[in-house]
Amino acid sequence: MTGSVSDAAAAVDRSCRRCTSLLRSGVHSERRIDGSMWTVRDLGCHLASGVAAYQQVAVGQSSPYVDLDDRASVNQARLEALAHLDLEALADIIETECARVVAALGARPDDLMIAWHGGIALPARAVLGAMVGEFLFHGLDLARTIGASWRIDRLDALPAIDFFNAVAPHLLVQDSARDITATIEVRCRGYDTSTFEFRDNALTVTRGPAAKPDVHMSVDPVSFLLVGYKRGGLIKPIVTGRAVAWGRRPWLALRFPGLFQAP
Repeated sequence: MTGSVSDAAAAVDRSCRRCTSLLRSGVHSERRIDGSMWTVRDLGCHLASGVAAYQQVAVGQSSPYVDLDDRASVNQARLEALAHLDLEALADIIETECARVVAALGARPDDLMIAWHGGIALPARAVLGAMVGEFLFHGLDLARTIGASWRIDRLDALPAIDFFNAVAPHLLVQDSARDITATIEVRCRGYDTSTFEFRDNALTVTRGPAAKPDVHMSVDPVSFLLVGYKRGGLIKPIVTGRAVAWGRRPWLALRFPGLFQAP
């Protein structure tokens, strides 16, 4: 089932502390992140500047990310503004700003809408879930780089799914979705069923089962997020039983990962 704001806030706190622990583990700040142009310091700067942006959003200020299409350039400028700091100082900023976000949103109503990046209105639990996703997957990138263990717990995955489902219509890859008209029912195990409706190069995501789906997908929540955040594909989950597709057009499941940008 979809969790509460307090559940999401607890996941933010857990995942934040796991990330800062890695940053404080003695890794060299100029080590390159595997598969990325970023260094460890760059990753720390990104998390620190990102959490600061979430703190602004949490208290009702405008996000510095005014347009989602400009996220990369704005992110780079904000990252460079912190590049003089060491990893310990960056970890301190991340924890301090994270605590301020949790204090601002952790006890708010589940249906409170927050103006996220690009002015997109998201439920408070989805905004917190966005932070969880940042920590989980940048933490995974860092852990893979330094050979550390990094397990994503189902409890922490669920708030990030709240976020992904809420923001998915804004992450649609127009060229990939142009020729698809389909209804895909996604059953994340241990989570609410969601219906993804693709029509006229646009997407609508609603909670609940589809009336006439073209394909049903049953997916382990962690595998679903690994696909959504571009940290893995569907083939391995299918082979291991963590993802199953059936229905009138089951092959559409294989197109699902390519329809979205990473959040």
